[in-house]
Amino acid sequence: MPENIMNNLNIPDNSIISGDTIKYDGMVILGNYVESLPGFSVSDFVSGESVTVSGEVSCSNDFRSDKWCHFKKNVTSKSDAYIGEYTTIDGKLVVFGDLDIGKDVKLNGGFESKGWLVVRNPIPMIMFLFLYIRTLIGLGKTSEEIDKVLEELFEDDENDNDGNDKNKKVGGIGNANGNIDKTNPDILKNVLIVPQGSKITEDAIIVSDTANFEENVDCKLSIYCKSFSSGPGLKVYGNIKAKESVKISENTFISGFINCSEKIIIPENCRIEGDVTAKAVQIDETSTVLGKIIAKDGVLIKKSDIHKTKRELDEAKKSQTQTATQEKQEKKDTKKPIESKSVMRYRKRDKTKFRSRRKNIQKK
Repeated sequence: MPENIMNNLNIPDNSIISGDTIKYDGMVILGNYVESLPGFSVSDFVSGESVTVSGEVSCSNDFRSDKWCHFKKNVTSKSDAYIGEYTTIDGKLVVFGDLDIGKDVKLNGGFESKGWLVVRNPIPMIMFLFLYIRTLIGLGKTSEEIDKVLEELFEDDENDNDGNDKNKKVGGIGNANGNIDKTNPDILKNVLIVPQGSKITEDAIIVSDTANFEENVDCKLSIYCKSFSSGPGLKVYGNIKAKESVKISENTFISGFINCSEKIIIPENCRIEGDVTAKAVQIDETSTVLGKIIAKDGVLIKKSDIHKTKRELDEAKKSQTQTATQEKQEKKDTKKPIESKSVMRYRKRDKTKFRSRRKNIQKK
């Protein structure tokens, strides 16, 4: 059985998390009973039941909330908005598309909708059936006819539900039941997910299971979780504390400490300004830890591949220079020896004597 990814905190690429706002150019899904002090600036916003958001929520597409939610500041949707029953919005609700509101929704700051407004306040099913049967009796229908009408009514309802389920599956991220396929991690890889019961305060993210951060994430909050993993380019201006493992990638910056109960590997070009506490620590020689390293099973410093290549290049350069000097020396040795000045003068004298003799012979 695949792991349910909705139980894990998932922060996609290029997300920015601060104590005021969580920014991501994509969809965010908040599980049931999530409490978030920061607001959200995202593409699509989806929340479960009993979610509380203290900051402002701004969506470039749709806004969807389940029942019993509480939004303490303004909510803006550039497209449609669907608000569940018993939800409260203390700020102003601004919707550029259609607005669909459930039962007993409180909009304390007022609302503005440029599309259609639909207020859902259905009567209970038992009351509906009672009134329907009473109407049929008033029309003089017999009990057999009433049973036949009710059977046809529920058959039509089942057919409508089947058709709606098929429509929900097309073009969305849902399965045949219209729900999200939570066991497929590829579908939700690019979705920012805050699991059920999590808390996001002004200085920390607290989750009960795994926290997964993708590439180039900028997080100004501390992270407390069961296990932690991240892609390259992560920046955390806080602490990371995990009950089990911590896995970080290259080019990671952490301004606080790291605390876990298993072995931690610190790869190339990482900088950790706080203490590192783990069962064992393996650190690359290009990385820096300004605090203490506390490891029960010891610390291993790994030689970097980058430095190895530099050493190899230096050795190659040295060998090249040595061979070049040897070749120059050999060339110098093969040259003719330089003659002294006396020998050169003697040779010049011999040439002049030979020329004078040749001239005398020609005259004769």
